[in-house]
Amino acid sequence: MAESINISRLRGPSTLLHYGLSVLAVSAATIVQQFGDKHFAVTPSYFCAVLLTAWLGGWGPALFAIALSNLALMYYFVPPTRTFVIDPPYITSLIVFSLAALFVTWLSGRERGTTRSLVYARNQLDLKIQEINKTNEALQAEIAERKRAEEALMRSEDYLAEAQKLTHTGSWAWDPRTEQALHCSEEMFHIYGLDPRSSLPSRENFRQQIHPEDRDWVKERFEESLRKKIDTSAEYRVLLLDGTVRHISASGHPVLNEDGELIQFVDTAVDVTERKQAEETLRESEANLAHMNRVSMVGELVASLSHEITQPIASARNNARAAQNFLDKQPLGFGEVREAIGCVVYDTDRAGEIIDRIRDHIKKAPPRKDHFDLNAAINEVIVFARSAIIANGVSVQTRLAEALFPVHGDRVQLQQVILNLLLNAVEAMGSSEARARELLISTEQDHKGALVAVRDSGPGINPECLERVFAAFYTTKFNGMGMGLSICRSIVEAHGGRLWAEANEPRGALFQFTLPNASGE
Repeated sequence: MAESINISRLRGPSTLLHYGLSVLAVSAATIVQQFGDKHFAVTPSYFCAVLLTAWLGGWGPALFAIALSNLALMYYFVPPTRTFVIDPPYITSLIVFSLAALFVTWLSGRERGTTRSLVYARNQLDLKIQEINKTNEALQAEIAERKRAEEALMRSEDYLAEAQKLTHTGSWAWDPRTEQALHCSEEMFHIYGLDPRSSLPSRENFRQQIHPEDRDWVKERFEESLRKKIDTSAEYRVLLLDGTVRHISASGHPVLNEDGELIQFVDTAVDVTERKQAEETLRESEANLAHMNRVSMVGELVASLSHEITQPIASARNNARAAQNFLDKQPLGFGEVREAIGCVVYDTDRAGEIIDRIRDHIKKAPPRKDHFDLNAAINEVIVFARSAIIANGVSVQTRLAEALFPVHGDRVQLQQVILNLLLNAVEAMGSSEARARELLISTEQDHKGALVAVRDSGPGINPECLERVFAAFYTTKFNGMGMGLSICRSIVEAHGGRLWAEANEPRGALFQFTLPNASGE
């Protein structure tokens, strides 16, 4: 392997130059020797040639220079000259020259190797310094980038903290294995009424702030989430030290590792107190409005109800006169008197019931849910609206399901829904051209509950407005409030049902709503 390498080196341009240097150096030494002292013993020029060749070319060219120097000495300076024949006395001198030249070459090689080692070491040191400088530059750049990232992170944390303050949202994370908190935002302490300077972000500290009425079931739901490793959410109350109650909407998310082990639990809490208060205010507003809508119908009901009240009063008056006549007869007819007085009582009770219904519709009474017959309630509404029905020339038909299951709800409120739908249909048909004005009220029964439908043959509703008619303050009437259908939908949804509108075929509008069975409550 070494020989092949040496041969390849000889073929290289630098190797040829080194051996050419040997020839040139020996030739120069011969010329110098020719013009100088031609005595064989003085050979400094050849030593210089060998030393120069050894220093610049290495061992191979140096040995070649020694060989060329011996040949030159034998030919030009060792008697007999101009021949390569050597007198025996000079052989020793040539050997001494060769050994001395070899020693000089060895010294030169050692010096050259040392120099090259030093140069190589210096080059390596320069490379190392360059690498260190590059590493330092990269490290400085990384430090600067990390500093910028930390500054950006700090800004993001500041923005997040401000955003949490604005949205009243807190967050925290903890390790279920060690029960140690990994993170807790300042807003989380604020929401629960704790001081971050004196309170630890522990599960127990937060749990103690939950309202006593909600604490147990919140704990059970939270423990279930940990046990099943599933997301959880809940809305509950927090009781502050000053007695203030806050409503919290909390969500939790378990974090699992690759082995499915629960390693972290992240929780967020949002203060929804203002939203709850707004919802309560809205419910109250929908109720001050439902009452106004109910009162606004009273004028339309008075004509029909006055007839209903007049009839039992007139009947009671007639029965009372009959009783007086029976008392004047001789002999006295106690049976007829008792029967007449009984009719008076019945008619009086009937008038009282009608008056009670009017009072319930007018007064701002709280919701009163009972089990009642929906078909009977619908028939009562038709009686209430008789005056409007007659005035608009509407023909009313009913198709009420037999054996309809009782429904559970506020009878007065649901009658208000039916009455509102009925009057809207009557007024819509009354404003249309001369066509058959037909109103059909039907009920159906299935396993889920009851379906009430009010169909009219009026002008109908624009398909684009079928959902819009339920929006608050939207109305097509000149003097309408735009709250009737909105209130009706709120009442139906509060009873667990649904109210919607469709086009009736071949013309008119169809309003339907569902109510769950009393057995489904």
